[in-house]
Amino acid sequence: MAREGYEDLDVAASSVGFSSIPDHNTSFAEFKVQTGDVRCRIDGNAAVAGNGGGQLLEVGETWNIEGADLISQARFIRNGSVSAVLDVTYA
Repeated sequence: MAREGYEDLDVAASSVGFSSIPDHNTSFAEFKVQTGDVRCRIDGNAAVAGNGGGQLLEVGETWNIEGADLISQARFIRNGSVSAVLDVTYA
């Protein structure tokens, strides 16, 4: 059984992944985008800002990622000049 967890993930000008995944059995991540829009990729490649850099996630939106492999491969980058924070809950 997976442990639950929480983190505030800072998303700036470099592509980042989730940094506090509780354990390898974690299969669900829910997150809310705060302070700035981000781009997200779940194929393991680095997200890049701008068109074609991944799925656009806008401030205030809540998203879910299911599956341990997709959670570990998710990458985020800010989309524009304002850095973001993702409020993440794991299960």
